[in-house]
Amino acid sequence: MAGFKGAIFDMDGTLLESMLEWRKQNYAFCERHSIPMPEELKGREIETSSHKAARLFAALHPELGMDYAAIIREYEEYLDPIYRSRIEKKKGVLPFLAMLKAHGVKMCVATATPADIARRALEHHGIADYMEFIISEDTVGMPKSAPGYFPRVAGLLGIPADDTVVFEDALYAVKSASEAGMRVFAVRDICAKDSWDEIRSLSVVIRDDFTGLLPVVQAMFSADRVCTMQCT
Repeated sequence: MAGFKGAIFDMDGTLLESMLEWRKQNYAFCERHSIPMPEELKGREIETSSHKAARLFAALHPELGMDYAAIIREYEEYLDPIYRSRIEKKKGVLPFLAMLKAHGVKMCVATATPADIARRALEHHGIADYMEFIISEDTVGMPKSAPGYFPRVAGLLGIPADDTVVFEDALYAVKSASEAGMRVFAVRDICAKDSWDEIRSLSVVIRDDFTGLLPVVQAMFSADRVCTMQCT
């Protein structure tokens, strides 16, 4: 399996151990606004995506005067400083990025988190300098669930989609990248544990962190060099 020239990274749950903090906001929102946890979420607060919870809060509590977008903005405001305090990098991230840079791979981050918040988080963790750009869905002009999303980001990176790979942890994004014909390398995140089997079936490989991914990807570039030497 040959190497690649471009790489698109998700942030939450892929580069950073941040998904649990997003899910904890489901509790925190109820506490801040003195509302009960909806029956639909009781016992599944951590398993339920913050976006699904925000839609539910908006529908059940119009008295708050907050729609889905306003609730998500509040989540983001509270998470902004947390990204630079207790949230950690996924294990092995920096050596992995250094390896890709040594092979001349152009990299970027495509995230659903606002780009300014993402940039501050990634700068704090020493990741931003490896990236050509950090982009959010509003700039791309479509959600990650759209099959055209990742090819469009690859275009912004200046690399053909078939020579760009995607690093993700969420099933919906793995699906859209796979539907676009792009290779996906999956990073396990506890919040996506119910989807691991399906994610595995759509990915080149799935590992717990970048320590596990490094030898797999390094071997791809080594095989590419061997092939080049043999062909010449």
